[in-house]
Amino acid sequence: EPFDRIILALPAYASDRVLGHENEPATEMITNLHLWLDQPICFGAPFIGGIGTMGEWFFDVSAQMNSAKMRVDNPLQHICVVISADSDRLPEAELLQQLCHEIEQICGRVVKPVHHRLVREKRATVLVRPHTQQQQLPTWLIDASERPAPGELPATIEMAVRRGEIAAKQCKSM
Repeated sequence: EPFDRIILALPAYASDRVLGHENEPATEMITNLHLWLDQPICFGAPFIGGIGTMGEWFFDVSAQMNSAKMRVDNPLQHICVVISADSDRLPEAELLQQLCHEIEQICGRVVKPVHHRLVREKRATVLVRPHTQQQQLPTWLIDASERPAPGELPATIEMAVRRGEIAAKQCKSM
């Protein structure tokens, strides 16, 4: 089926590959450490931001999922700690120890997970860089990939939605 417009809504490195660009955008890894606790802790909010900590965001996934109803089936509390641009790349055991210590500082009690899972996406955060001159794209091709410029936030859902809205408006105006 023929199309009048194509929107590239891919990670920047994938868009660059499709477009034949030779230079991949600079990226950093995002790290998520998921912890399951059999002794509940309280952050006082479903998620908090860390200041001066390695963990940048601390999510009480159980509270967000309203799992008070589910506690009979799953008595473990699920916590997720996120490091958005993880350039330290600590080994798993060291990272687990550091982030548990930070949670202890936040909630005021010892944290000993009964299970944990580390998830690292190596190219998740496209770094903020001045835009270089890109090749002129055909009018029917709209690049909505993430390429944050100075003053923009990288790797946020809000910026992804904004890029999608801009691309949709471009499609409608053509």
